[in-house]
Amino acid sequence: MKNFKNLLWALALVLPFGFMSCEPAENSGNDGGGGGNGKNPFITISSVVAGGSSVSFTLTPVNATSYAYAVCPLDTESYELTTVDNGQSDEFTVEGLTTNTSYKIVAVAYNGETASEVQTEEFYTQVFYQKKVILNKLSATSCTYCGPLSNSLAQLATQRDDFMVLAMMDRMNPGDLFITSYVNDFKRMFSSSGWPTTVVDYTSPSISGAVIGQITQAMDQSLKNHPGYVGISFSSEVSGENVIVTGKVDCVGENPTEYRICAFLMEDGLIAPGTIGGEYYNGEYDDQVVNGNCLYNHVLRTYADETPFEGLSIGELAAGDSYDFSFTLPVDEEWIVDNCHVGVYVLYPSRGNYVVTNANEAKVGESCEAVLLN
Repeated sequence: MKNFKNLLWALALVLPFGFMSCEPAENSGNDGGGGGNGKNPFITISSVVAGGSSVSFTLTPVNATSYAYAVCPLDTESYELTTVDNGQSDEFTVEGLTTNTSYKIVAVAYNGETASEVQTEEFYTQVFYQKKVILNKLSATSCTYCGPLSNSLAQLATQRDDFMVLAMMDRMNPGDLFITSYVNDFKRMFSSSGWPTTVVDYTSPSISGAVIGQITQAMDQSLKNHPGYVGISFSSEVSGENVIVTGKVDCVGENPTEYRICAFLMEDGLIAPGTIGGEYYNGEYDDQVVNGNCLYNHVLRTYADETPFEGLSIGELAAGDSYDFSFTLPVDEEWIVDNCHVGVYVLYPSRGNYVVTNANEAKVGESCEAVLLN
């Protein structure tokens, strides 16, 4: 989207408070907001957030006694202005728009009889899938600060369901448990040198320490900057010593983009006697945990690919395209399959990196469906 000068400026001087078109005005009852103060007005359009059938935005007039705006299809030359009889900045929401359509916001400010240059901002009514953010947490069973962060994330999960935690366990001390073979690649890729470290949607920089406020801020930023351009639906079943995952990726992204995919297996209910880095302390939240033990959930067991942070290419997809996938996840005999979850995420290119546009999860043997937002 871009701001640009509209050639209707001269017409705005003639019809400052009604229609901005070649047609007669239908509501021109505003008196111009007073005599003005001799300064040239102008107006800015910002914070534009478009959904499938609505748009919200902020208008900020300067040196203005009133201003007016319209939202209309991009190729429309005739539109009716809505007048605001003051010079104060405000937020607006317009609903009832057509999905997958290019629109523009038109705005003009007035200082008495003087009109500003007309400003426009283009946007597209994009539909998205409901998104889950992945919090990839580097932890260790002997990590002092990992437990408080895990407790905070467990509490956060009772308040919002738009994220999933994937705990990648590292060796901080000789007695640490549940180590995975991907930690060195993770630490190298995301410049992690301590515990705990959290990476949100495989974006950088990583977040060090048990700073839940910083993590939730990064989650909200990722939901805004990397919305659900795809939806992920899948089911899984146990077959011998493997978990077979089959599903589909559906795309609503407007522009053809190369997407990449990865699947993983994580296990809940792991108990490590005498350690301190788990989610719950001293049996306070779980009857299975006795004093001195901790419970570990969301522990990464395996990825379906040797390069999980970039995934496997599924080619270019655009709105209306879909991709069927199948993964085989090997299961170790020491893992309790009934406690395991399957996760699948899809990445797309952003500023030279691959970041998560959506993810989904379900217990082994169960299924999950993508949810399309209105």
